[in-house]
Amino acid sequence: MNNKTNNSNKDNPIQSFRAQFFIKSPIHRITAAEAAVESSKFQQNWIWNVERHNSAGIDFLSDKILTLNYSIQNSTEAELLFLEAISRLSLEKPISFILNLNYRELENYLRDENHLPVFIDSWTNSSEVSFKKVKNSLLMALIQKEIDPKFTIEFKKRSWNKLNLVEKNQQSLSLINVLNNVFLPMKSIQLVFARNEEVSIIMNDFQLNLDVIEGLFHHNFLGASENSSLKVVAVQ
Repeated sequence: MNNKTNNSNKDNPIQSFRAQFFIKSPIHRITAAEAAVESSKFQQNWIWNVERHNSAGIDFLSDKILTLNYSIQNSTEAELLFLEAISRLSLEKPISFILNLNYRELENYLRDENHLPVFIDSWTNSSEVSFKKVKNSLLMALIQKEIDPKFTIEFKKRSWNKLNLVEKNQQSLSLINVLNNVFLPMKSIQLVFARNEEVSIIMNDFQLNLDVIEGLFHHNFLGASENSSLKVVAVQ
């Protein structure tokens, strides 16, 4: 890429023309009306519509992504970029690819040339945060679709704010057990204690990060309009 082209792009915080093209010409973005009823909504503004090839229930992480679309309401430019880029990069890949995808890999994918960064320096930290939000949202959608059939009607109707202490521990254990079953033979999460607005767990090198686990707790125990500072924390 010549200097003239670089200079014409200097005022844009997204320096990569490839990245700019993904934002301006998305192929995986759909309208809310086009999104399937069974789509999963996370982070409030994004609805994921995913079809995957089921590996006969043997290994959830080996299931391949066949189609992947998203709809939006309000998103930052960086979020729009990562929604599109992750969607393009994940097609025909196993779920494990999404789980293991890191910011540096995706940033390299979006570069025009190896030595040219995608973002200006002042955007680096915030763009990493945006990447994590989008990736975690997709992981939560994939996992939620897998665990939905395993929940009882009573489980899904109960709100965290209306559970007593014993019920909070029972429901936390139920959700953790379902997650452990999905990710067999991975090491299992262990519940330590659930109290008020905090759930303490032992991670045991479980591959999901705390943000995803906490997001699943919010999705299953809190309504969209409910206010709660429910946190999932790792101990030991």
